[in-house]
Amino acid sequence: RNDAGGRRKLSRDLLLWITWYMGRLKHHVQKRVYDLLREKFPPIQLPCTVMHVRRSDAGLPRYPFRRYAAVKEYIEKGNITTGENVVLLSDDQSTIDEALRFHNHINWLYVDRPRQMGANGGFDGHIPSNDPAYDMIMILAELKYASSCTKLVHGDSGFVQQIEQALQHAGTQYSTYKVKTS
Repeated sequence: RNDAGGRRKLSRDLLLWITWYMGRLKHHVQKRVYDLLREKFPPIQLPCTVMHVRRSDAGLPRYPFRRYAAVKEYIEKGNITTGENVVLLSDDQSTIDEALRFHNHINWLYVDRPRQMGANGGFDGHIPSNDPAYDMIMILAELKYASSCTKLVHGDSGFVQQIEQALQHAGTQYSTYKVKTS
């Protein structure tokens, strides 16, 4: 027997909430995320742009091929200006080095943590700190840190969906700029 009457479509907001609820963090994990934010991250400066640069597998001979995109391409695509606050998320240390060396007119916000250096770790070398729990907590903290930015600049990456969900869950209105990397 169907007591619900007609079929009802889930609203986008309800679906977003259900997704968040099912994947919510346990309290001890939340505490580790907030402790890490307080201890390691610089104070967030608003307004900000979040830039995600995925590089550790760029140029590896596999399908789909991911091309190496310079930080300058991301800056140009996102119309990032001098002095703008940019939360820089990357799996690769060369991205941080490039940003600081060649684009020091931008206020880069990032956390100093173990990262890959090019494709040195190989395709399976995804745990640069050799501590999977720490890396996971760090990624969750970076998502929380970036969730109040109003602009998202990114390449091709599945992680971008997580960033967008964090922004949407925080209720942040944001614009997106994509650099084609595959």
